[in-house]
Amino acid sequence: MSQDLAGLTVLWTSGDKEVAKMKEAGIKLESCKACADQYGVSSKLEELGIEVKYMGQPLTDCIKGDWEVVTF
Repeated sequence: MSQDLAGLTVLWTSGDKEVAKMKEAGIKLESCKACADQYGVSSKLEELGIEVKYMGQPLTDCIKGDWEVVTF
């Protein structure tokens, strides 16, 4: 993707499968490990190429930093 999105975090809380197509646009996808483990899908997400990690601190850093955070 030619556009730099380094200052944008999209907090995806939707079950809408259309939202997952963001990966096709070159967006880096990360999943909350605590949430994925709760639903038993961590391995499946990793198979899909999604980085699964604990997101509490990274999300806090984005909110406190200069990042734009979009939630839907």
